[in-house]
Amino acid sequence: MIDRFVEKIPESLKRKSGSVFYSGVSSFSSQSDLYILGINPGGSPPNTPESSISKHIENVLYHKPPDWFDYKDGSWGDKPPGKHFLQKNVLHLLKEAKKNVREVPASEVLFLQSQNVRELKKFYRKSYEELADECWPFHKAVIAKLGIRVIAVYGKPSGEYVLKRLNADKLVCKFSAPRGKGEITSRAYRNKDGLTVVNLWFPGNGNPYWITPGKDPTRLVVNALKYATFAT
Repeated sequence: MIDRFVEKIPESLKRKSGSVFYSGVSSFSSQSDLYILGINPGGSPPNTPESSISKHIENVLYHKPPDWFDYKDGSWGDKPPGKHFLQKNVLHLLKEAKKNVREVPASEVLFLQSQNVRELKKFYRKSYEELADECWPFHKAVIAKLGIRVIAVYGKPSGEYVLKRLNADKLVCKFSAPRGKGEITSRAYRNKDGLTVVNLWFPGNGNPYWITPGKDPTRLVVNALKYATFAT
């Protein structure tokens, strides 16, 4: 099944630096009610054959354990496996949702690597939405084939993009928490097919908001999963 998903990725995209899979073959080979999506891979794109999306796919399909989960097993930056701030927040989410981390499919809305979202347009000469459009056929196939009912997507540009593509415009619930002098809000929306998109705020480097009492939006995902049913 995973080969069919890979076929949806344009060859022109596969030659660029980036990542597609944040979980292993087994998680993309069976039904799942939850799909985790990030914004895009971080870091400056070296644009070498070894950093290409094509090479990344090869590594995941043929060299990584089938139950590999990058949020738990990956060493990001100078941190031990699973100890990067973003990894800890996602692992917290899955713990709250009572999910086996090795069974949940995870990816990025946009596969192309960049230091930050602002750098994308400068480096690739296209907007986030234009670049994400090239990746969407992959996600569309995953959602349909795996029976996804809840998508947990963190970050504003990625969340807005997924909401738009899935026509998820019915606000189900929201959660706000203080940040500085203002507040940050996560929201759950549903589309006419009953698929729920939970747009979680990006926790922020050094600010473990998801694992801080009173600032934890993961209940939105837990509740969405509670009332979700598999697509038929």
